[in-house]
Amino acid sequence: MNTGAIFKMSEKKIADICLIVEGSYPYIRGGVSSWVHQILENYSEFTFDLIVLVASEDTPLVPKYELPKNLNKIYNYPIRRKIKVPIFSKKKMKNFSLFNKFFNTFFKNGSFEELSEEILKLKDKDKTRLLEESLYSEQLFNYMNDFYQNSKELKTKPYIDFFWSLRSIYFSFLSVLLYDVPKAKVYHTIATGYAGLFSTICKAKYPESRLLITEHGIYTRERKMDITIADWADRNHEEYDPKNNISLYKNMWEDSFEVISNTTYKYCDEIISLNHKNNQIQIAESAPEEKVYFVRNGINLSRFNFKERKEIDKKNIKIGFLGRVVKIKDVKTFIKAADILNNQYENINFLIAGPSDEDKDYFQSCEDLVKALNLENNLKFIGMVKPENFLQEVDIIVLTSLSEGQPLVIGEANACGVPCVVTDVGGSAEMVIGGAEDTIGPSGVVTKAVNPTQTAKGIEKLIEDKTFYNRCSINGGERVNKFYDEKTFLKRYREIYKDNISKSELK
Repeated sequence: MNTGAIFKMSEKKIADICLIVEGSYPYIRGGVSSWVHQILENYSEFTFDLIVLVASEDTPLVPKYELPKNLNKIYNYPIRRKIKVPIFSKKKMKNFSLFNKFFNTFFKNGSFEELSEEILKLKDKDKTRLLEESLYSEQLFNYMNDFYQNSKELKTKPYIDFFWSLRSIYFSFLSVLLYDVPKAKVYHTIATGYAGLFSTICKAKYPESRLLITEHGIYTRERKMDITIADWADRNHEEYDPKNNISLYKNMWEDSFEVISNTTYKYCDEIISLNHKNNQIQIAESAPEEKVYFVRNGINLSRFNFKERKEIDKKNIKIGFLGRVVKIKDVKTFIKAADILNNQYENINFLIAGPSDEDKDYFQSCEDLVKALNLENNLKFIGMVKPENFLQEVDIIVLTSLSEGQPLVIGEANACGVPCVVTDVGGSAEMVIGGAEDTIGPSGVVTKAVNPTQTAKGIEKLIEDKTFYNRCSINGGERVNKFYDEKTFLKRYREIYKDNISKSELK
């Protein structure tokens, strides 16, 4: 797989805006990808480059979107690179001082400024050599041994777990930092994490540029969820830290991502979220308050037909789920809620619409759960759909996510007059019950996450309470028209981009 530009539409040397994404557009469909495509499609007056940080060199690169003409180049950078060298090298590392700074930055609260300054001095051949040495240098192996032996906490744990955990962390971070940086007036990252890490090296190389971040969900919290439930570092119960209920090595991963988040916030000129709630989380996690604000997502209302819902026909109840079948969406809670309701209503059906190929193991486990609960006749996975058509067919939309930014599906459901049951994560609650200047009233029910019983009760309330159901339908239509119109969203980002391009001193 090539790690350079694979798509080129223009000879323009400096893009107006360089978007930086991780594991999404244009190769995976979903809310963030739809958002990126929405940005690209609607600003023909700006030119864009796109940095896509993909999982590995084996990641399929098949675009799921028609790429706009104002997109100059796409750079595909794998987080996990393949390095082919001998198992160990006794040669001294040419850039050991740089690697020492790297360790200090991510594990001892050192200076990212000093690290980035050394990285940016490297020639291409030195970057390749550094990656090789970071995996196979005997000198580095000895350095890791000393690191382990000098830690009272670490050396009480199995060395093999320490070695592989630490090596995996530093190699993926180092790989991202060593990629070439395209020149742009404005860099715009869509997360902290690996995308945020790359954005900081962009800003370090071109300090005259501007750096923006739009966080859809709070990356550090989403990664903490992933890391906590993963089994790769939990080989025995003695590794668990009872205070945090996760293992020591998982803590190392979490702490490293927090360092990246803090560094990204520090380098950003503007820090954007999708709602007030996530702004407060950003500030609590070190974002300078004066840089923080939110811009709500926008829905193309012309695509959706509002229909006031009076009541649900109990002879043909249809409950919908619209989203990716992945862990972060917690589809299993929806399935378990379906099982509860299936025992209460004779004529109830559940439809799960959305892509299922992103995490095939998780999709298989969801199918297995459906079979185990004997729901095959009442619950169907129907794959990709057009939201504007699917939403006309269902009575209620359910969102059981563990983390969200500001899910488009809620706005789309509101635009069709479909009441929602959603978990209280990210901006979901604000889109259903209001907040800040939005005092319209509920357009559905908000529940706790990972709570099938509450989810089922929320659905039941909408089925049984005709007055409430009708009021939610009306409120949803009013809310999306007033606060989530795409025209307002696009106008705001046009202003943001124009302002930052004008402030950029990069020519």
